[in-house]
Amino acid sequence: MFNRLRGRRVGIMMFANIFDSSTPEFSARLTDFVSARRSSLVDSDITGDVNEIIKDVAARGDEAIFDWCAKLDGYRPRQDTMEVPTERIWAAVEQADPDVVLALELAHERIEKYHEGVAPVGCHPMGPDAGIRQRIVPIQRVGVYVPGGRAAYVSSVLMNVVPARVAGVEEVIMVTPAPRGVVPEAVLAAAAIAGVDRLFSVGGVPAIAAMAFGTDSIPRVDKIVGPGNRYVAEAKRQVFGAVGIDMIAGPSEVLIVCDQQDHIGYAAADLIAQAEHDPCAVPMVLVPDSEFLEQIVEEVRVQLEDLPRKDIATQSISEQGVALIVPERDQWSSILNQIAPEHLELLVDGAEELSHEVYAAGAIFMGPWSPEAVGDYAAGPDHVLPTSGTARYASVLGTADFCRRMSVIELDQAQSAELSPTVTTLARSEKLEGHARSMEMRSRDENS
Repeated sequence: MFNRLRGRRVGIMMFANIFDSSTPEFSARLTDFVSARRSSLVDSDITGDVNEIIKDVAARGDEAIFDWCAKLDGYRPRQDTMEVPTERIWAAVEQADPDVVLALELAHERIEKYHEGVAPVGCHPMGPDAGIRQRIVPIQRVGVYVPGGRAAYVSSVLMNVVPARVAGVEEVIMVTPAPRGVVPEAVLAAAAIAGVDRLFSVGGVPAIAAMAFGTDSIPRVDKIVGPGNRYVAEAKRQVFGAVGIDMIAGPSEVLIVCDQQDHIGYAAADLIAQAEHDPCAVPMVLVPDSEFLEQIVEEVRVQLEDLPRKDIATQSISEQGVALIVPERDQWSSILNQIAPEHLELLVDGAEELSHEVYAAGAIFMGPWSPEAVGDYAAGPDHVLPTSGTARYASVLGTADFCRRMSVIELDQAQSAELSPTVTTLARSEKLEGHARSMEMRSRDENS
């Protein structure tokens, strides 16, 4: 049986969108798809609702947090219990599942070692004069948002807190949604291992607003990092400027390029791993022909059968999934760069060569032994990555995101005099006589 609109068998219609490079509308449809992903980062449907909460928390502080939590979550926190005591956080290391704690410690070690290896350092001489230099200093206070709800996201704790600690951030504040005020033991253990200073059991827009503007209980931070749902993403967008943010992230996504028969099972498994995140997650695959895609789809169906989150994964693939059929290998890199995926998996012959043609991806996973899942938890590099095509200009979260760069200018008298004619000429060209006189005064002092 064939689908008349796309000319492909209904079997592969498991994917919401199928793009076939042999069709005349391929380029136009792909361009529309990419444009839609980029525009999705501005969620106008909820802008007003989010702004109302932010303004209320900025004006009324803790009381607004309590009221909104009661209204949205059916639970009203109390000022004396919203912050989780330090001793309670550390007790979780002993009380949580020992296997989970051990895995957290091992993952922490790898993540920390990676970030230590790429951290920016100290003070660097810049320019022609020894007195011109750049200082790199850590941000003083960072707020980390860790999502809750569908699962206990312990990996988000490590991936957001560890680079901040390696960068030298003085204080790390963490917020996380907590049904009835109870934070999962594994999340508390992760916070202890990662080095969180203070933890508050509140989430959503109220938590973002509290960290941006400060309340009696939750201190104002200098920068907010961490993933969340569409409301959290919109809240971060709105408070940017009052506070720094890491990025505005859309739903998580993977693009798997597969042309190897032996790797069809891996490709299917990795599509499912992405899809089980959330119904809005975007699993994508690029293959050389429709028969190859049929085999992947069949393998996905088999692997989905006993998956605990089968319904979520199925919804993700059927509503958000993308299949690209592109026989011409020389077109692959341009398509990959156009989509600029968050995660890019290369299950192809010549993965190394293809990877060098890709300049727009959050992270690249090369070969059959490097699934996206290992990057989510324990490879070492961060899993906080640009989504929705923003990998064209944005980068993976790292220690540099928790640092500031400052220029330091220290000239001696001779150097100042040498630059004086240049400065005064340019200042007067802009009708800024005060600037010119400021410089000339020093020249006169040199000659006196």
